[in-house]
Amino acid sequence: MTYREALTQLHALYAQLPALACQGHCTDCCGPIGLSALEYRVMQRTTPLTASYGLADSPAGLAAWIGEKFLLWADPASRIPTDTLLTNLSIYWFTNTIASSMRYYLESAETPLLLTERIAVPTHIARFPLEAPFPPRPYVERGYNVVRWTEMPRGGHFAALEAPDLLAEDIVACAPSPREAGRGSAKRG
Repeated sequence: MTYREALTQLHALYAQLPALACQGHCTDCCGPIGLSALEYRVMQRTTPLTASYGLADSPAGLAAWIGEKFLLWADPASRIPTDTLLTNLSIYWFTNTIASSMRYYLESAETPLLLTERIAVPTHIARFPLEAPFPPRPYVERGYNVVRWTEMPRGGHFAALEAPDLLAEDIVACAPSPREAGRGSAKRG
């Protein structure tokens, strides 16, 4: 069974553009990226382990790094509880996983996801306003079969923490009814 047979729909908070969508000009479609975001991407994709060793050795450094990401990427109107931020920080610290979380960016740069065909699976996009850079809808629709596009009123990069109510409502609205879900499995079985 291939993913095409098994996957009945997709719900996404971000869309990885297939090469055919932007034809190699993704900076054109995604709009300007702030200098700090560009510097971050370059560092994460070229030398992430340099920073990660220091962060893995310093709880204060790790707290500053993670705190900065929440400060820059979250919707300022979000009220993420301090305990939630401390839990996030603690997970990285006690499991010593900051290096592996940063290495992902290097690995994805070295072996990028090359989508060469349009994703035909019905796709639901939840577009949070402060998740940036985010490709515009016409580009996303070139690469995905977008059947629902929700412009969220608030939220940023940490949507599940910032606006869990909106995210949950959108996922539930996209989920098939139990009757529809049963029909899908009967077709495959």
